[in-house]
Amino acid sequence: MNFGNFDVHDIKSAFNKVKATVMQLTEMEQKVKEATNAEAWGASSSLMQEIAKGTYDYQGFNEIMPAIFKRFTAEGGHTWRNVYKALTLIEYLIKNGSDRVIEYVRSHTYELKTCLNFTYIDEKGKDQGINVRHRAQQILDLLNNESLIEDDRLSQSRK
Repeated sequence: MNFGNFDVHDIKSAFNKVKATVMQLTEMEQKVKEATNAEAWGASSSLMQEIAKGTYDYQGFNEIMPAIFKRFTAEGGHTWRNVYKALTLIEYLIKNGSDRVIEYVRSHTYELKTCLNFTYIDEKGKDQGINVRHRAQQILDLLNNESLIEDDRLSQSRK
């Protein structure tokens, strides 16, 4: 077997698949973890669409939303990037997911408000926490503006 052709991403991906199996994560929970990973690039639009589609299913919704908010906690959140990507996914689901997403996120505004105080200074001295704080504020502003939510959802449905 030739292991010389594997890069770090391949090894990490294989490890994450084994870990998901051992932890008995559902398919939707695995998708949320993939969309909110610590990699430098964002989640693909097709992955985000699959997760949004999953929010229309009762079981899928009940797997997706807690998995996203788990990324904010000590047990689920790892880096500023995990939290930032979770916020990005929340915003996407508000605009593209089921109406229940909006209700769920509104009932969890405390977690979003804690992100307004998020701090993370990277090894180069750059404040990466500002990205999290800014995204959290955008979501809170969106949640407080019903007409903006309706406009965003309408424009997304036309795409």
